[in-house]
Amino acid sequence: STNTAMSSQLREKQEDNKEREKRAREEIAAGKALFEEALAAEKELKQAESTKQLPFKYRKALTMARRQPTPCYNFSMVICRHPDQKRFLLVQETAKKRFEWWLPGGRVEWGDSFQKTALKETFEEGGIDVVLKGIIRVERSDFPSHSRQRVFFYAEPLEPVPEVPKHWSDEESNGAKWVTIEEMASLKLRGGEPLEYCGYVASGSPIYPLSLLAFEGSVLPLNKENKKDKSKSRRKEKNQYVSSMVVGAVVLEVGLMVCLYFYL
Repeated sequence: STNTAMSSQLREKQEDNKEREKRAREEIAAGKALFEEALAAEKELKQAESTKQLPFKYRKALTMARRQPTPCYNFSMVICRHPDQKRFLLVQETAKKRFEWWLPGGRVEWGDSFQKTALKETFEEGGIDVVLKGIIRVERSDFPSHSRQRVFFYAEPLEPVPEVPKHWSDEESNGAKWVTIEEMASLKLRGGEPLEYCGYVASGSPIYPLSLLAFEGSVLPLNKENKKDKSKSRRKEKNQYVSSMVVGAVVLEVGLMVCLYFYL
């Protein structure tokens, strides 16, 4: 009976993998078809514009439409690693009842920053508080109707670190757990990003400072060593200025004494 149960589970897993591969192939084919249609339509429009086949009012309307801003949807994604066990946090999604495993994260809502969204989504989906340590990557994808931008953060959990991050199900996720990269490969993942980014962190690849992402008009952070060098150069210039003033005063005093000597 045990062998029968194991074989049935294996068959179900193989069927799930086949279904996921089929769905991925269909999505890739649909995306390629849409991209080719968009390219063909743009080519036809350019040809029509160049040969003046479109009436002036349509050409003007087309130009105005191209100048309209394209909506951009922003997302924060978090790669959280356990500081002692070197395991990574994954959450089980409830979207469309597929119960696939994915990185904690979500769309940036109006009024929120990328950093705030990363902290909020990790707590809601993973059940733990984290501290952001750096930025792994910033991605942007442009589509005919919109653009998408994703920021991948590296984070670590705050002490004390729970062994089971989230063990209840709600509208945010079906739970979360710490997994190694080897265990991750055997899970039903929504895509390949968890393996890619967790492997990147595990390999010791560079992680960039959080100051890389800032609001427009914010002050640029200066390196402390540069600050020290600048303060030293300012002190040196000040000392040189004072020395030159002292030397000038001495020379002036000597010149006056010589003039008085010959005058008297």
